[in-house]
Amino acid sequence: MGETPGTVNSLESGGSRVFERIRTAWASESFRAGVHDLLSLETGQMQNLGELVGSGIPEVDKVREATGIREWNDERLLNAAAALGFLQIATSGSGIRGGQIVAWLEEIAASATDQDQAGIQVVSLLPSRREELAEVADRGLTLTRAVTRSQAQRSVFPALEDIALSVDLRTTEIGGEIQFVPVILARARLDEPIVMSGNQVCFQIPDDVLELLAAELEEVRARRDSVISKIGASNVV
Repeated sequence: MGETPGTVNSLESGGSRVFERIRTAWASESFRAGVHDLLSLETGQMQNLGELVGSGIPEVDKVREATGIREWNDERLLNAAAALGFLQIATSGSGIRGGQIVAWLEEIAASATDQDQAGIQVVSLLPSRREELAEVADRGLTLTRAVTRSQAQRSVFPALEDIALSVDLRTTEIGGEIQFVPVILARARLDEPIVMSGNQVCFQIPDDVLELLAAELEEVRARRDSVISKIGASNVV
């Protein structure tokens, strides 16, 4: 008989270690309770918590704010956050997708003996929330890739951190008449000082700042056109 995906016998060594870590975690009463409370959240609450936990286990006030839950005590909120954090670390640390992590969790939960009430309810709730939980578990892998990409885009050369563009008006005289010249001013902030010995400077633009730069260029072009329109094109060089 062929091996069935989702069983420990079909796993390679890395997956096997993750499977065993999930099994060990499931033996903890607080983890089972945390998974149960996590599955009790509405979709939006779970997604908000996934975004928050992706950067580390947060303070309880931030968990309460992200979920909007007022009636749970601090322990329940933190258990839910910790359980989700565990699943995200399992994906980001191993590169295994959230769907597989959740499948292993479901398998371990269903096969466990002497279930407490939280464990029984997890077994009942998990099938209907499987895809949602896999998605927020994958957030750990997404954040890890994003952090790695950001670090690579900010290494070697100074990186552009912020840029502000504005419109200035200069005056000049043509044929005895004062004319205006619109000038675009740029103020850039880099993540480290630049020592220049010539008239060229090299720096890198990370993805997030590239989006800011594109928006600033579009906005300053509109401001420049608005200024020209107000003072009259005939008065502009």
